[in-house]
Formats: sequence, C-alpha cells, structure tokens
Amino acid sequence: MIKEYTKSKKWYTASRDRVFKAVFVNEEDKELFECILKETLKETICITKFHITELAVKTVNERVKMLDVLIEIDKDKYILCEVNSSFSYITKERNLVFLETYSSQIIKRGDDYTKTDKIILINYNFIKDLGGPILRHFTYRDEDGICYSDKRMIINVNMDKLLKNYYNGIGKEEYKHLAMLDMDKENLFKLSKTDKLAKKYYDKLMELNTNQEFVQLLSNDEEYEIYVKSEISEARDNARKEGIEEGSKESKLEIAKAMLKEKMDINLIAKVTKLSIEEIEQLKD
Repeated sequence: MIKEYTKSKKWYTASRDRVFKAVFVNEEDKELFECILKETLKETICITKFHITELAVKTVNERVKMLDVLIEIDKDKYILCEVNSSFSYITKERNLVFLETYSSQIIKRGDDYTKTDKIILINYNFIKDLGGPILRHFTYRDEDGICYSDKRMIINVNMDKLLKNYYNGIGKEEYKHLAMLDMDKENLFKLSKTDKLAKKYYDKLMELNTNQEFVQLLSNDEEYEIYVKSEISEARDNARKEGIEEGSKESKLEIAKAMLKEKMDINLIAKVTKLSIEEIEQLKD
C-alpha cells in the first residue's frame, strides 16, 4: 500500500526559497548544503564561495533578476540553485533567462572561450509529481546524442516523487538528506534522532518556525504569490469572456499587461507571450 504524507500548514520547510536560503546559505557552515548537492550531483562537492545573487541590470526596462542561490564550487565551476513551488512555462523560461544572463555576464572581453566556466542550473521542484525520473538532466546534444558543449547543464529534481519514494522505503539512504528538505515535522524529528545532519537541519527549521517575524514574512510571500497568479488568471478569464481565443493576439496582450503590472522582466514576457519587445513597450504607455 502506498503511504501518503501530509504537512502542517504552519510547518515551513526548505520548499520555500526564503527558508532554503536562511538554512543553507552560510559561509561559516557549508556542510548541510554540500550534503544535498552531493546527493543531487552524485559526487562530493566543496563549496568555495556564495555569490551575490542579484544579476546586473543594464537598462531601465530590465527587471531586477534575483537568483535563489549562486555557488562557486571551483575556480571555473558554478551552480545556480532555484527553489520552485511552481514549474509552469513561465517559471522554466525565467530560470533559463537567469542561466543565460549569468553566463553572458561572466564572459569578459578578451577571455579565452576554451576556458569558459561550467555552470549547472539545479531546479528543486516542490510541485505535484507529473511523472518522469527523480533526477532529469538536460545538456546541449544533437539528435544522435553527440555533445555540443559540456559547459552548461540543467538538472530538474522531482522533490514530490523523491519524498513519496522515501516514505515508501525507496531510496531511503540514497536521498535521505534531499528528502528532509520538505519532510513533515514528525518524520524529520525521527530522522534527526539518528542522523547528525538531519538534527542540524531540524534545529534550524525549529528556530525559523518559532520566529514570528520570519513566519510573517513567509505569510506575506504566500499572499503575494496568490495575488500574482490571480492577476494572470484574471487576464486569461477576461480574454475568454470577451470571446477572444486562447493564444490569440488579444489574449497575449492581456497576459502581457498583467505581467508588466507585476514588473516582470520584459524579455521573459516576450518569450511567454511571443510578442515583440516593441509591442510590449507600447503597452506601458
């Protein structure tokens, strides 16, 4: 029989990006983060530095781009970590924009392209399991599997499937520290009794969950996410009510207006709606 799991609404875990950063981004103690990266990448990882996560903005029309976590693991290797509570087309395109933007920013004039840094984007997806493997790797290859470049890689981690498997005794040792990221309080407490890293994580979560100011910040984040989703949903509904076909020019304009209202990156809006930059610029007037 497949076991189900539930979490208390008031038990905040690393499935929230704010919690993830508060727990794992620590220059003085990198052990926890290195542990989950080891289970993700199947190799020992040594974090040398955490970097500023705000990407450079070059024009007034560009939106501030904040990465969840940016890590240097070697002098020429970087990892971008994104914590996703949604993995819609918009989220995928946003994260890809982050990867492309950061890639272009670290290449300086006169650099030797043979020494280009390796960058791995890891998407920790805390959404309903839609099928597929726990770890899915994307690289630049052709239809015959011949590698075009090994300097970029995207890894999607199906956290929902991973946790369900863990509760049903599948991959308990292989993924036990990844599983604890979104584990319910009771099971995490049990694990913390026999695992020192789980104990460290549990203690950090307890500290955050009993900090009223931090909990209020998380509550505000939830309300804002609901608001943004409602704005975009309303734009789609309005287009339908007016008899506008899904995917039509008018529908795309309505969605673009809602995204502009939330100050989303104009390049991301263009990718999502397939409108030109010029058309989107005109909507600002």
